[in-house]
Amino acid sequence: MLRCFSCGLAWPFFPVTAFTTICLAVWAAATVQKLIRRFSFAHPPATRHYLAMKFIAAAFLFLTVLGVPSSALALTLAVRVEGVRGDLRQNVLSELAIYRHRQNLLLRQADVRRLHRRARADIVTALAPLGYFSPQVTAALRQEQDGFSADYHIIPGQPTRVRALILECADAQAAWFREAAALFSLKPGDIADQGRYEDGKKRLLRAANRQGFLDAKFSTHQFAVNKKERTADIRLRLEPGPLYHFADIDFAPTVIRPSLLRGYLNFQPGDPYRADKLADLQRALYATGYFARARVDAKPDNSAFTVPVFVSAEPQRAWNHYSFGAGYATDTGMRGRVDWFNRRWNDRGHTVHGSAQVSENENTLGLGYKIPVGDPDNDQYAVAAAYADQSWDHTETRLESLTVGRDHGGKLFRYGESLELRHERYSVGVTSGEKLLLMPGFTASLVDADNLLQPTKGAQITASALGAWQGLVSDSSFLKLSGGAKLIVSPLKTVRLVGRAGIGVIIASAIDDLPPSLRFYAGGDNSVRGYGYKDLGPKDESGVVVGGRYLLDGGVEVEKLIGQYWGLAAFWDMGNAMDDFSVRLKQGVGVGLRLRLPFGQVRLDVASAIEEDGWPLRLHLSVGSDL
Repeated sequence: MLRCFSCGLAWPFFPVTAFTTICLAVWAAATVQKLIRRFSFAHPPATRHYLAMKFIAAAFLFLTVLGVPSSALALTLAVRVEGVRGDLRQNVLSELAIYRHRQNLLLRQADVRRLHRRARADIVTALAPLGYFSPQVTAALRQEQDGFSADYHIIPGQPTRVRALILECADAQAAWFREAAALFSLKPGDIADQGRYEDGKKRLLRAANRQGFLDAKFSTHQFAVNKKERTADIRLRLEPGPLYHFADIDFAPTVIRPSLLRGYLNFQPGDPYRADKLADLQRALYATGYFARARVDAKPDNSAFTVPVFVSAEPQRAWNHYSFGAGYATDTGMRGRVDWFNRRWNDRGHTVHGSAQVSENENTLGLGYKIPVGDPDNDQYAVAAAYADQSWDHTETRLESLTVGRDHGGKLFRYGESLELRHERYSVGVTSGEKLLLMPGFTASLVDADNLLQPTKGAQITASALGAWQGLVSDSSFLKLSGGAKLIVSPLKTVRLVGRAGIGVIIASAIDDLPPSLRFYAGGDNSVRGYGYKDLGPKDESGVVVGGRYLLDGGVEVEKLIGQYWGLAAFWDMGNAMDDFSVRLKQGVGVGLRLRLPFGQVRLDVASAIEEDGWPLRLHLSVGSDL
């Protein structure tokens, strides 16, 4: 390979300079012009001159490009940076100009040397925002056969640390400011990272804005660095300014009455402005199911220090939603289900839900109608009609019911009151009967978990009461009380412990006065595993389980998570249904496989009834959430 003595660039094919290439191009263009003049006499002189100029330009460009090989157009430049890692290295590489231009095809030797001379300044500039103000940089530039190699070894030195941090506010005693100041991204002793400093300032401003101080600003913002002592003193004073308030709230016309939509508001005109309330309102409108899109716009009025709010929403394209499903559980056997849900029956926001399920042991048909009231996000009236045909172990029951009630659903606490008219025909072993009952009822639950479908920690407490009075429409008098609790903890990241307990009591003159659907049974997928569905309880003279007055059951389970979706479990269950507490509780132990899916867990368990001779085994399969 030869190298041009005038420009120093390598020419692998022949030793010519750029000047020689230009001369060749001009000679080729002139030759082309002579050919044009010879073979284009039919064209007028102006046209021949125009064609000649085009050929000259094309020939010049063609020969210039081909005459200069690619190795002469671009230098190879290798840049190595050592001595720093992580954020320090990323900052250096983003600031180091010679590194950013290392693949520039137009880079010349003079450019490389110029960029190398400014490399030290680039490195110092890159390290200063991260708290390193006195780095030592060793730089070397070597000319290789086809280009250059640049090496930079960096010793960051001792970092500058925060010596004093003073955060002040005109409303320094306000809880929001104390909380925001406690979470400031820098503390005394930390490295004086200017990026974290700016992030802390933004957090303070956002905290003020969220509280309604939309004009908040810093009257003092000092970041004083003493390079000699390697210390930094920070002082910030936040001036909140005037407090903004909500102004009028307008709703764009839509398929739901404005009077109902206003029920979803968690603020009123005149309340202090809070940005999170706008986000909560938008989420609540989405959750109604009425709208495909919801938008909450708020534009502050700086002259009046108010924030008018405008709400618009796009309705769903289809109100009727259908779903079909099939499954299997050891309690019910194979089952198929169809659901119909109308999201908006009318402009008052009423909804309708119908369902039908067919299975080996239980067939159901239901229709529900819900009316939002009060706080429509949490409160609603419900009217439901249901039919159920169920059979298990020499027991058959068929019931029809009509229920009216009111439900309240909050984030943690839920409760509901109901009045149910139930007609039930049944046969249990050698007995049969028919009952008509008018039953007022109350249910309540408290649920707190980090994730309702896949919790790693959480707790649930439930309680219910149901009763009837003979002569008041009802054929029998009774009071049924039940409650339960469940606790989930994770002592290790991949280990869950699940504990549960349940209790129930029926106060009645005779248990035979109640239909089977109201009696207590134990055993099955969600009770004492190792026993069949409703296999445990008092028996009649024919040996058929007829259900009992009392219920006690519980269990402990340990689960080892394997990856994102799988888990292995071991469990111990204990419980029984009884007519008196002298009856011994039954026990079941076993192991199981868990599959975590978006809608909950698939649980496959193998359990043994250790209270029975031979410790018989039973397979249990169930699907659902843990809480």
